[in-house]
Amino acid sequence: IQSRRTIETFPCAVAKYPLLDIINQPQRHLHCQVTEDKSQSVSHTLRFHGNQYDGDTLKASDTPLQILEIFVCETIAALAQTAHQLKHHVYHMFCHAQQKVAELQALNPTADATELISAICGDSAWLQELFDRFDSIMQQADLYIFSNVEIAW
Repeated sequence: IQSRRTIETFPCAVAKYPLLDIINQPQRHLHCQVTEDKSQSVSHTLRFHGNQYDGDTLKASDTPLQILEIFVCETIAALAQTAHQLKHHVYHMFCHAQQKVAELQALNPTADATELISAICGDSAWLQELFDRFDSIMQQADLYIFSNVEIAW
């Protein structure tokens, strides 16, 4: 990927791809493709992949997107992780809920929607896990924002 194109592609990739692997892969001879800062050597490879989904319905496409890899510095790796988790949190929560419903339906194939919802709402550990995941994303966002912004009080 050409550097100028990478700068333009990076935010689109964060928004478009539902899955992101951040691979610790130092390459001192390369510089960050997103910042183009020659003093920032590559520390990670961002591997974007998965099936694109409709933001309104959360329905995933049947065809996976072509894998996209971008070589980045430590700062951009942290930004990508936080931005990606924020962008796709609802989709991943939806997928997690679909999985939970499928598990409950396998245990009780005759359960109607009301019974399934009652079972889900009654599983406090599962609900706590959802809230903990979101809280973790928010803490990560706070940490990123406040460690990268100088505030003059």
